Amino acid sequence: MKTNTLIPRLFFFSLFCLWFALSAGAQGVLVGDTAQAPHSSAAFEIRSNQRGFLLPRLTASQRNNINSPAIGLEIYNVTSECVEVYFPTGWKPTQCNCTQAPASPSLIQQPASGPCPGDTVWYAAQPVPGASAYQWSLPSGAQFIGPSTGDSIQVFFPTGLSGSIGVSAQNSCGQSAPISTSISAQPASAAFSPLAGSTTAPVGFSPSVSGLSYQWQFQSGTPASSNASNPSVSWSNQGNYTVILSIVDQQGCSNSDTQTVQISSCLTGGSQTFTPCGNTGRQGPSQSQCNNSYGPGVVTVNGGIQEWTVPAGICSVTVEAWGAQGGNAQGGQGAYVKGTFTVSPGEVLHLVVGQRGQNLSSNWSSGGGGGGSFVWSSTNPSQPMLIAGGGGGGNTVYSGCGSGLDGQTGQNGTQGNIGAPAGTNGNGGSGNAPSGAGGGGAGWLSSGGNSSGGNGTTGGSTKYTFTGGNAASGGSAHGGFGGGGGAYCGCGGGGGYSGGGGGQGSSCCSGGGGGGSFNAGTNPSAQAGVRNGDGEIQISW
Repeated sequence: MKTNTLIPRLFFFSLFCLWFALSAGAQGVLVGDTAQAPHSSAAFEIRSNQRGFLLPRLTASQRNNINSPAIGLEIYNVTSECVEVYFPTGWKPTQCNCTQAPASPSLIQQPASGPCPGDTVWYAAQPVPGASAYQWSLPSGAQFIGPSTGDSIQVFFPTGLSGSIGVSAQNSCGQSAPISTSISAQPASAAFSPLAGSTTAPVGFSPSVSGLSYQWQFQSGTPASSNASNPSVSWSNQGNYTVILSIVDQQGCSNSDTQTVQISSCLTGGSQTFTPCGNTGRQGPSQSQCNNSYGPGVVTVNGGIQEWTVPAGICSVTVEAWGAQGGNAQGGQGAYVKGTFTVSPGEVLHLVVGQRGQNLSSNWSSGGGGGGSFVWSSTNPSQPMLIAGGGGGGNTVYSGCGSGLDGQTGQNGTQGNIGAPAGTNGNGGSGNAPSGAGGGGAGWLSSGGNSSGGNGTTGGSTKYTFTGGNAASGGSAHGGFGGGGGAYCGCGGGGGYSGGGGGQGSSCCSGGGGGGSFNAGTNPSAQAGVRNGDGEIQISW
């Protein structure tokens, strides 16, 4: 069969003429009516009273596959039924076959896991009939890769972030309500603890997040690596070692943490016990009875304040302290306080162990306040480590009001039993005013108050002296060493972080208030009113 080649030749000839005319700067080209010239403003004009100009008809998917569309490119989108033009910001509808805004997309499709930092992820909205474009919103920090107005987008997550991705459908009649889905590109934390240990026992490591996939690396440790969630590792030499934890979380995201773990040659399994030492302020053991009683590192100074130098190899100590009981059978009991502290070899701990308030055999039978037990370090002498409050003195004659109050677990002392106010916020308790009243117990920051009447009873003295209170005339009971207030008829307040108030002396010979306690250690515990007799301090490691 013979092929007619005339029509193709005419077509290419027409295109050549059009190109030549435009290139030569001639008047514009008119197609469809050769009898008239094209409009002067048109480079190319199509004129017909029977036919129209037909744009390329593409689906939304086909439109999105156009490679590098030119600004001003025009199509008819058969998916959205809209005439669309490509602008610098993407495809925009110029006119759509609509009467109302499109419905909201019903679904945002996303990967089953992730995203993770550094990932590029596709998200797709369920196509909506009549929609010409889609408006997407991203969490702060996420970035669009490529077009952002189609029913699917590509998103880059440069760093860890969280938030939501939203989308709404739109056409020339309006925009739908948005739908959104939460996303998190923030991997789980790979932090772990502890960051210190010793050569004397394996170190048990714990990640901050459980239930993940773990890979541990331990520099010079045994084992050198592990995929257990809570591995136990030993080091034979002290030093600083690198520990790395890499994790993979439930989203498939990886993360890691690198820390330096300090391993020291710390000793464990020892203890020392300290009892009252010195007789300043009351009848008690002599100075010579205390010297060299507790092993190496202990020195007794200033009438009973003991110094314990932390031996080599001890890195952590647990301190337990009991405040002393107030004088006489009805004296309040001392408090118990326990805490754990990080220490360094050569550090000096100062210790004051409270003595029981003095008993009286006179008709008045009033007792002095019990001393508190105090511990502080030479590295920070203005801040106590631990204090156990002493009990208030009691009176055996006046049973209705003569009972001393117990040492307290809180920081404030208690008022005397029908007596003076207690000390608060580290200060000594007040002395009472009536004749024969008791003095206040000493606090950490100030001494106990003196009685303002009667026989001149004095309050207990505060840190660096810690003498017990006295009374100026016969029949008075000294306060216990460690800060207990002295007494005559009204009983003395107990010493502590805050002192107890003195008891009344004019009509009842009432009991003294208990001292408060303090604990700056970890794993703290405390109990009020548990100690009879003198106080005690135990240090273990």
